[in-house]
Amino acid sequence: MTTAILSLDYSKCHPEQCSGGVCLAVAACPVKKIGQEEQFSYPFFSPSPCKNCAKCVQSCPGQAIKIS
Repeated sequence: MTTAILSLDYSKCHPEQCSGGVCLAVAACPVKKIGQEEQFSYPFFSPSPCKNCAKCVQSCPGQAIKIS
C-alpha cells in the first residue's frame, strides 16, 4: 500500500477565508494528517499516514491542497 503525498499551494491558501481563520481541511481530515498552529496560520502536514480519502482537498475553499 502506497502512502499519498499531500502538497500545499501557498499562493492559493488563504486561511482568512476559512471560518474564524481555522483551516477547514484540518477539521475534515479523519486521521489528523493536517494541523494548524493557530488561527489564520497556514496549515501543515504531520508525518502520520494519509488515507488518500481527499476530504481535505474537497473541503479547501481555495483548492490549495493536492494529493499525489
